[in-house]
Amino acid sequence: MTLIDDMRLTRNFTVGEFFVSKDFPVLAEKLQPTPLIINNLYLLSAMVLQPARDILNSRHKDELAEGEEIKVIIMSGFRDPVLNAAVGGWPTSLHMEAVACDPTTDPIKYLEELYDILLDRFYYSWIQAILYRDKNVAHVALPSPGVPRLCEIR
Repeated sequence: MTLIDDMRLTRNFTVGEFFVSKDFPVLAEKLQPTPLIINNLYLLSAMVLQPARDILNSRHKDELAEGEEIKVIIMSGFRDPVLNAAVGGWPTSLHMEAVACDPTTDPIKYLEELYDILLDRFYYSWIQAILYRDKNVAHVALPSPGVPRLCEIR
């Protein structure tokens, strides 16, 4: 882990959390963040992920033990073309611009609620929002020129 991995984007998200791949960890370790990538990850974290996590935890604060929080975990974040091809991503995937990620929740039972929060509260902050029930992840992407709005459950 490098110093850049520990760079805090928001209260609960760091740069290193977006350089992951459970199926191809060696490829993920080779990813090199540029200032533009870090900026895009900051926007994704600050505009969508952190506020959504805060809302989720606020809704459930009375049922959580003191100090316990619902975590939002990035399962797939930034990808270079090599990692994107390895995971079977679209050739034009917004993951390669660091404006998309695939979050899940811990505990997993809050994933659909996270997705609902993304739809209801952050409609103008994203261009793609997909819930993959079979993979236990969501997908969210910031607006990008020429990319049509997409919202679905698979």
